[in-house]
Amino acid sequence: MDSRRFFPLSRDFAAALLMLLVALGGAFAWWRVPAGDADAAEAAAEFRAALPAEVKTIAAIIADSKAGKNVSEFRMGMFSMNLLNQLSDQDAALGAYFHKDGRTMQTYLTDVFQYHSEEEVARIAAMEKEGDKPVRQSAHYALEALRHIPEPKDPPADQEQDRKALIEALAALEASLNKAGKE
Repeated sequence: MDSRRFFPLSRDFAAALLMLLVALGGAFAWWRVPAGDADAAEAAAEFRAALPAEVKTIAAIIADSKAGKNVSEFRMGMFSMNLLNQLSDQDAALGAYFHKDGRTMQTYLTDVFQYHSEEEVARIAAMEKEGDKPVRQSAHYALEALRHIPEPKDPPADQEQDRKALIEALAALEASLNKAGKE
């Protein structure tokens, strides 16, 4: 019996579809409400334990940018979405803002931030004055970095300017994450 009769899709297409579904499943993970005090200490420890990997990723993106390579929107977007979810788990007000009305981080980034990036960066920067400064500062710089992903179709001088601004935002993000890890 020929299985292609029942499954007309190629293996490559099926594998790509499976990878897409796995990626989308991670993107639609719901933000969880911060736990009680006992669980908060454990969550903070898990957050601090994850920071070296995040800092390593930032260092790799900075190195690529310094070498003249453009970071892809996908790479920067997935990294930022994951990091912003981690940060919002550490700060209830930040989490409530990003996940307002039950939206996911992906929805926030694609429906709100994409069209109002300057205002959103300013809003998160203003939140720094009200609460957990290193965590909110990290969210601020993560969003700022998203504003400076070089566009390959732009002139080389514009791409270089975006890479420099991206490097500055990522360096500030790295410093604020290191601060957040020490608290």
